[in-house]
Amino acid sequence: MCNKHLLYEGNCRVAQAGLAAGNDGWQTLTLRLPDGAPAAGGPPTFTVFSLASQSPGQVLDVRSVMLTDAGGQQWLRNGDFASGGARWFITSDRNHLAWHAKNMVVHLWVEQGALGLVCLVALTLAALWSVAGPQRQHPLSPVLAAAVVGCWIVGGVDSVQDMPRVATWLLIITGMAVNLHMPSRRACAVGRPGPPGPARA
Repeated sequence: MCNKHLLYEGNCRVAQAGLAAGNDGWQTLTLRLPDGAPAAGGPPTFTVFSLASQSPGQVLDVRSVMLTDAGGQQWLRNGDFASGGARWFITSDRNHLAWHAKNMVVHLWVEQGALGLVCLVALTLAALWSVAGPQRQHPLSPVLAAAVVGCWIVGGVDSVQDMPRVATWLLIITGMAVNLHMPSRRACAVGRPGPPGPARA
């Protein structure tokens, strides 16, 4: 159980156990996590509970997980997997090469197919045409263009869509660039103060 910010964890409390060999039935394991002091300062973090196997190629079938404090209060939601994979997320942290492609084009092709790749490329081209063409005078155009191009440059040698928040931000900034527009002249004229009128007694 760790305080985690993106891929970086700290203040971890770790417990290990081994499974009895030759037992094909269900095994119940009870582990005690060591006490730990709360993290001080730094970026906002979340407390994450993780399960992992240290044996390469080991398949684990987990039926139920409970995390309780000294008072017996359960701290995990969907620990019995009654809601499927809700609130559980597969992650590989540092050893992640087996889980994703180091290229955004390949990642999109595998994860979303040709249609998903074509849609995001078309959206990106529309965004770049907007900020480099009709809306190039907009104050946000250079910022949005740099963000979109920079994301694709990094995506050429790494994966930027593994984390939902990063993928969401890519869609948000691309959508902002597509929908960018200059304020109309009429709106500017309405907002501009006119000449003072004649004084009246």
